[in-house]
Amino acid sequence: MKIFLVNRSWLYRIHRWVSLLCAAFFLLLCITGLPLLFKDEIATWNIVTEMPEHMADYADLWNALPSGKLQLSQQYPQKVIKAISADAEKGQLLFRVENPGELQPDHARMKMGGQQLGFDPTSNIIFDHTHVAVKYPLVTSFMHWMHILHLRLGLGQEGMMFLGLFCALSAGSIFSGLILYWPMMTKISWGTIRNFSKCLFLADSHKFIGMIAGIWSLVLCISGTMIVVFSIGYGSYLHTIEMQGNQYFSKLPSGGSQRSFSEAMRWIQQTYPDRNLLSVEYPEQGKNYYAFYLTPDKATKEDFMGQKVLLNGFDATDFFYTQPLPKYLLIAAVFLNFHIHNHPTLFLKMLWLCYLILTMGTIISGLWIYFEKKRKKPIKKVHITLQRRNNLPGLDSAWKWPTAIFIFSIIGLIAPLLSNPDGIIIAEVALSLPLLSCLVILKKQHKV
Repeated sequence: MKIFLVNRSWLYRIHRWVSLLCAAFFLLLCITGLPLLFKDEIATWNIVTEMPEHMADYADLWNALPSGKLQLSQQYPQKVIKAISADAEKGQLLFRVENPGELQPDHARMKMGGQQLGFDPTSNIIFDHTHVAVKYPLVTSFMHWMHILHLRLGLGQEGMMFLGLFCALSAGSIFSGLILYWPMMTKISWGTIRNFSKCLFLADSHKFIGMIAGIWSLVLCISGTMIVVFSIGYGSYLHTIEMQGNQYFSKLPSGGSQRSFSEAMRWIQQTYPDRNLLSVEYPEQGKNYYAFYLTPDKATKEDFMGQKVLLNGFDATDFFYTQPLPKYLLIAAVFLNFHIHNHPTLFLKMLWLCYLILTMGTIISGLWIYFEKKRKKPIKKVHITLQRRNNLPGLDSAWKWPTAIFIFSIIGLIAPLLSNPDGIIIAEVALSLPLLSCLVILKKQHKV
């Protein structure tokens, strides 16, 4: 290990060139991620009529389905229901509807695609999710393009795969920087930022802020890569179920009366009592079966992913076809939660904003160092002598503070996903402490 750290010139070259290669794309992800952090708050501020939202149980939502269908038939008598989804986080049932003879969008599944009509059981009202009146359409358009750029560079699935590759490379760049940190700290203390030259100042600032946001950025890059894996893998899983299900049902004898929706619902609840029902799609022309989406576990929060179960549309038989979700999708879903679903409060989002700005500072300072070294001569030895006097008392261990920051960063990312109701508070404290401690360190250094 010592030899590995001493002979690190090759690792430094890898870190430098991979970082240069990823810098523009990583910076783009950070910039587009800034407004997306507050997309819910922006959407709520920009909407004309606020939609009712509150947590609800899946069973309670499905029990309210008859009331929702009645309200829909009264307000939109011309609409045909194609699918129904439960959104437990918002306490709503979502009806995907279309006009008779209208073509269904190919990408429609669960809460995606088509015209979505929401139903709130508590207020017993129906509202259109796809045609919401807003104060400033330009803000809505801006947020839409930020999402498109952040997710796939506006280039479809190919753009998503491209960004996934650069997320993986960025993770490698961050990891190599963490390894290079220790050999660079043999003569100075944690938090020391020398100002003898612009290059030294930038180098020390790069190491300092990079170690504060390092683990946070590493997890975000890895999770960004896994989101691409999840998106492509889950799409492939659904396509496989569809293709093989069609083959399976084509071999069965057809006949009998059409199975009613209530009978299909009763069958799925009896067959899978240990799951939450996320969504159900009605039979279509050429596809005479119901398609159900079920959570992997009844207690799960992952309402963006469901095992697909196809049930024969005729009531003469209970033939059905399904495949369990691949294990790698369950792993990828955990990383997706790390990236999207673990900063629900405004204070947590503000903390994420601080780490995001520090990450951007790490990228910019790294680029600045590279071009500064290209432009100027190496630092004189006199600076080394001066910086040794600049060590801070009580901060001699190069890994003492970074280790604490790493631990608190991991706690801050994991705690909101736990079932413990105090997880949010734990995360807020854990992510606040590194930022506050580093401000204290910089203040002490300023006095030295």
